[in-house]
Amino acid sequence: MLKKKYLTFCLELIFILVIILEGVKVLEEKKYGDLIDSDEVAWIFTGYYFNLYFLRGGLLHPDWKDYEAFDHPPLVKYIVGGALFLKGYTIDSLDPKRFWNTIPINKFPVYFDLIKQQIPNPTIVIPFVRCVIFGFALSSLLLIYLFVRTSYGILPALISTSLIVINPIFNKISVWILAEPILLFFFALFLLLCAFYSKTKKNIYLVFASVVCSLAFLA
Repeated sequence: MLKKKYLTFCLELIFILVIILEGVKVLEEKKYGDLIDSDEVAWIFTGYYFNLYFLRGGLLHPDWKDYEAFDHPPLVKYIVGGALFLKGYTIDSLDPKRFWNTIPINKFPVYFDLIKQQIPNPTIVIPFVRCVIFGFALSSLLLIYLFVRTSYGILPALISTSLIVINPIFNKISVWILAEPILLFFFALFLLLCAFYSKTKKNIYLVFASVVCSLAFLA
């Protein structure tokens, strides 16, 4: 019995290490890649709301009534803005984002060369923020694995997680600066906490799940 548990532990450990190593490989291949989606620049711009909320305390600033404040819920903007701040950059206004919104879709590559001087050095911050977003995506895989492992066992967990890993859509989007990987993280954490509650019947897991659910809706 002890030997079986040891082999199971080794199998799970190897599986998790393979996922992490493959994830790091995907990240290294794509984090310095060309700009693929215009939303990546848009998320950099909206990091302004981190500056406005946490650094300037501008809770009554008129920019909170701007369309950009409601276009997407704020959590991802705060995470992106916080990542920029850690790199020593801040976005001081919405003017670059407003200009970006006026650009025709088929002109994005041309105008990006003009607008890139108005945002933090893109060759530094875009790869860095991509790493941050990918961290959420990779953590989501581990949370999904734990959720299925807790609810249904090791074999379904291995199969379901592997299916996600080999999905090219997941590998593609997980490195972009988008809201989806962060939303997936909180959703997976919510499911895991619900699974813990189902196993233990401890209400504390429902409390944490409620908080996580609220954060997911902010993503």
